[in-house]
Amino acid sequence: MILISLKHGILGLLSYNDMTGYDLSKYFDQSLQFFWSAQKSQIYRDLGNLEEKEFVVSKIVHQEGKPDKKLYSITKNGEEELVNWINQYSFEDSMKIRDSFLMRIFFSAKGNNQNLKIALQEYIQQHQIYLDNLDNIKKKYIKEDYLGDSNDYIYWAMSIKKGYYNFKANIEWANDILEMLDNL
Repeated sequence: MILISLKHGILGLLSYNDMTGYDLSKYFDQSLQFFWSAQKSQIYRDLGNLEEKEFVVSKIVHQEGKPDKKLYSITKNGEEELVNWINQYSFEDSMKIRDSFLMRIFFSAKGNNQNLKIALQEYIQQHQIYLDNLDNIKKKYIKEDYLGDSNDYIYWAMSIKKGYYNFKANIEWANDILEMLDNL
């Protein structure tokens, strides 16, 4: 089953740790915002949908002196959905404001690197066609922050690095990523 990428972003973040809707909103704002934005209302709506599909489960955590909170965990079905989604790389998706190709790379520690390599080669070929038709290429810069302590960071760095590039730089980025994958 293919879902839209916001739901996969939620599943990806929950694959690292159990979180509340508030926590997920905070992590979207801190780590995914340069390639995928999400409003709190969208996150809470999608958490309900994911729970109905049994991709996540929730439990109420009682707190002293504070309101109870609802903590979400990814299920085995949710992990399978995430991995299946990650492995369906599509460079065409990267041409959209909501960049599911880049979100897949962000979570690719759970994916198949050979599929990613093939997708990046197609991405380079298509971007070269776009580049040949452009007179002026502008670079887009973002602040790059380390977002975690796990081995998944190399995949996060690939996603963040993408934020610096527009068409010409996208080719350089994709070549860098292929080299990174060869060095894993």
